Amino acid sequence: MATITLKLPDDVNETLDHESSRRGISKSALVREAIEMAFLNANRKQAAASQWLAEWRGSLKEVVPDPEDERLQHLYRKHVK
Repeated sequence: MATITLKLPDDVNETLDHESSRRGISKSALVREAIEMAFLNANRKQAAASQWLAEWRGSLKEVVPDPEDERLQHLYRKHVK
């Protein structure tokens, strides 16, 4: 298992101390769990977005996004075929 070192703000470290004591697990285990959950949730959100795009891809061909909205322009170029 790899070791990493990171700096935490005092309030975050205090919360980590409190939660690890409350749950009876090490701070390292708690941080590992939090990182795994963050990645898992990110993957779920990405999978949901991909599924939504797969269902709707091509159905917006007649829609032209506002040229001032860079975010919509990006999505339109990337996903509307």
